[in-house]
Amino acid sequence: MKAMLLNIGLALLCVLETQAEVPVQPDFDVNKFAGKWHIMVAASNCPQFLSMKEVMKTSVTIITPMPGGDLTLTAGYPLPDKCQKMDLTFKSAGKSGHYTNSVMAKRDFRVVETDYAHYAIVYIRKDKDGETSVTLQLFNAFPELPPVSQPQRAERKTGPYKGRFVVKFLAQLCALPDG
Repeated sequence: MKAMLLNIGLALLCVLETQAEVPVQPDFDVNKFAGKWHIMVAASNCPQFLSMKEVMKTSVTIITPMPGGDLTLTAGYPLPDKCQKMDLTFKSAGKSGHYTNSVMAKRDFRVVETDYAHYAIVYIRKDKDGETSVTLQLFNAFPELPPVSQPQRAERKTGPYKGRFVVKFLAQLCALPDG
């Protein structure tokens, strides 16, 4: 599992740096993807994410398929003093696994890879006020990951990408206010 996490981390770094065309899971099935997921690892260059990196918590996200191939994402959004419930509806972008939302900012949401039972890698590109940011998240079906040592955590804060984005192993839980 640790090797998989390191590989995912490296893939996240490459996508963030190159902003290349991001694929979606072949033959993606939104009904299999539906349900409760835990956001365990995140990599982002989003200014809001970067400003909150020290207080970030893992959050529960619930994916609900909607008619017409759309989906609703309900999440506990971590604020410094509480967890705020957030609901977003993403419209199908014409390819299964690729969705968009234009409320408050233009968001491109893609399920890059999933086995539907254990993990998913999700890509979110946000365009707001002329600024573009990218966030990649590791969704886990379970509320914890194997322990990561402090030296492994420190590696993510150094190197050629230092200060440009953060790969954060999230700890603690930001649960939905009503469950």
